[in-house]
Amino acid sequence: MYIRFVETNNEFNLKKEKDKYFMKLNDPYTKEELKAWVKTIKQNLATAFDGFEEKIFFQKPETGWSLAENIQHMNRVTKLLPLSFLTPKFVASLVFGETNEPSRRFQAFGDIYLGALSKGQNSGPFAPKAEKPDGDRVKRRKELIDDWNKAWDKYALALENWNEEQLDKVLMPHPFLGKITSREMYMVGMLHPIHHCQIVAKRLNQEWTYF
Repeated sequence: MYIRFVETNNEFNLKKEKDKYFMKLNDPYTKEELKAWVKTIKQNLATAFDGFEEKIFFQKPETGWSLAENIQHMNRVTKLLPLSFLTPKFVASLVFGETNEPSRRFQAFGDIYLGALSKGQNSGPFAPKAEKPDGDRVKRRKELIDDWNKAWDKYALALENWNEEQLDKVLMPHPFLGKITSREMYMVGMLHPIHHCQIVAKRLNQEWTYF
């Protein structure tokens, strides 16, 4: 899976640093591959977010959330997901069950997850609070990006006490996908920001291309 920004409006000068907005996801699957790509996603998207002027960063669309509000929402979700991996494995196995089926590959699971999100899902308690663009924009943008980096640093450590067999065997509940493997749950955290960046890019008259 490749992700890249394509400039479609001269108002957004991305060509000078387009390499910073380009990621190649080589279908990560093993624990170490997933952890490595979590760090790459964190770094590349933080660079992308930091490249926008404050005006664009906080610009409120007619419908939906601003880029700042999307980041706030993503931060909330990313902070919560590691808690799923703190539950004792024997408890998770007793409550949610186990499977002998292998986890789906990142590409295949990504198609399912992003497809489900594209149909619309309720953000519930994870919906962001309104970001007020009349405050100190520079300070607030730094706070959001710092929060992003801290959340992803913790997410990168979520699998420290898991092995490959456990990641495929222990099931976890997902709000709209049902029971999925622990490995797939970790992939959710990686795919979630891709969904929101697609939305933001479209509203900013940009294009995220997957191929």
